[in-house]
Amino acid sequence: MDSDHRAGRWFYWISAGRMALLFFLLGAAYILPGNETFSSENFIRLAWLLGAAFLLSAAFNTWYRQKGSRPWLVRLQTLTDIILVSLTVLWSGGVHSAFVFLYPLAIITACLLKSGGSGTWAAILSTLSYGAICVWTRPQGVPFSALAFNFFVNMAAFNATALLANLLARSLSRAEEKLSRVRVDLHRMEQVHRHVAGSLNAGLITIDENGRITSFNSAATDILEVDLESQYGQDLSGVWAAGAEFLNGLKKIPDMKRAELFYSAPGGSSRLLGISTFDLKDDAGVHLGYGMIFQDITEIKALEERRQRTRRLAALGEMAAGLAHEIRNPLASLSGSAQFLREAGWVLPEGERLVKIILREANRLNNLTESFLKYARPGEGRPEKIRLADAARSAVGLIRKNRDMNVTLSVDIPDDLEVFLDPDQLRQVLVQLTQNAFDACARDGGRIEIRALRTDKAAEFSVDDNGVGIDPENLPRIFDPFFTTRPDGTGLGLAVAHQLIKSWGGEVSIDSAPGRGCKITVSIPVSSS
Repeated sequence: MDSDHRAGRWFYWISAGRMALLFFLLGAAYILPGNETFSSENFIRLAWLLGAAFLLSAAFNTWYRQKGSRPWLVRLQTLTDIILVSLTVLWSGGVHSAFVFLYPLAIITACLLKSGGSGTWAAILSTLSYGAICVWTRPQGVPFSALAFNFFVNMAAFNATALLANLLARSLSRAEEKLSRVRVDLHRMEQVHRHVAGSLNAGLITIDENGRITSFNSAATDILEVDLESQYGQDLSGVWAAGAEFLNGLKKIPDMKRAELFYSAPGGSSRLLGISTFDLKDDAGVHLGYGMIFQDITEIKALEERRQRTRRLAALGEMAAGLAHEIRNPLASLSGSAQFLREAGWVLPEGERLVKIILREANRLNNLTESFLKYARPGEGRPEKIRLADAARSAVGLIRKNRDMNVTLSVDIPDDLEVFLDPDQLRQVLVQLTQNAFDACARDGGRIEIRALRTDKAAEFSVDDNGVGIDPENLPRIFDPFFTTRPDGTGLGLAVAHQLIKSWGGEVSIDSAPGRGCKITVSIPVSSS
């Protein structure tokens, strides 16, 4: 803060002090009319002096409000103060006046209004004014030496006052400048703290030693779905019981800094929160409370579980694929040997039934291992341009040959919609999705609709049925290998179809609920379309 700012700050106070002092002198002259200092003649003079000071102060203050502080205004006000003091001293006894002490006040005032030598300038004016008063009001019979001594003592007091006031003014200026910088830094730190806390995607809550909430950010309000503003200063247990319980456990087990807690919001939603805590301490190491940073990790946790599941299935697939290869060789030998015995006539009539069972089960095991190998290693196939409508009609025709049920089936696919895929793989996916829909519609009044369209980024086709639907607990596992709800199912059909779609770079989405059917949508990127 510079001298102009300090002058502006002191301006009104000094004006008010000047008026208060003159009112005091005028009142003393009125109360003590018999005193030589406050004679009736001096009372009139002081009244004129008060009036002049009032007008000048009003003019100075008006200028300051409109134009602000100026160096010449400060000097003019200092000159006015010295003139007022000199007239007061002159009219209250001159060299013997009791109000000579007002000169140091005027000097201090000049230093407060403007540092940088203004006190010295005021001291010089005060010395010249007082010297003139001493010469003008020199009493008869007073030795010149006594008068000179009185003058030099007051002159020394004026200059000493100026020196000390200048030093104090400079120190005050430096202190105020330092304080101003500290305030600016503190304000900047507060802004940074506020913006950092407000910009965090994670919730932040601090509590004191008694468990009361002392601060929070907007993310904490959003995650907890609680008006924390109304809970400020309240116990955390009233807002988040599990969080408060975790902090109480932290006091017993200091190493327990992180945890995952389920949170049920007042709106009814549930989420998994990842929490990290830290101690709050001052510079002396005194413990002040705790801080909690927490984040909704429900989606992150679900994604992590899906990735782990994918890795486990991939490892299982590789292992089982190798095992399937090993099974196919002895299976082929077993089937070939049974067929040879049958064709060579070495099987008795009563053993014919057993040979048929061997061949049927060997064929079933071969189909099963073949399906699993397709799931574990789909292969790139031989892509070519194929009309999606033709592939869908071929799949529907194949299913109708093997199924006999009263199900209405419609295909709504533009004839010009083509995709660049392996025909056998595409047909296999369509057969499996449509067959799955037929199994869900094994009743009269069943309906299956196959639709397709092209977007800017992909070709999409869907198989929609009005069957029994899928239970919510089964939806996450619908594409898992060997998962099936049919007694005679292998659980590999949808798993193989899903693997083939993924090998194309496509995506699968399911919209289903018990009693309202199922809609499976496949999206194939443009690069495969």
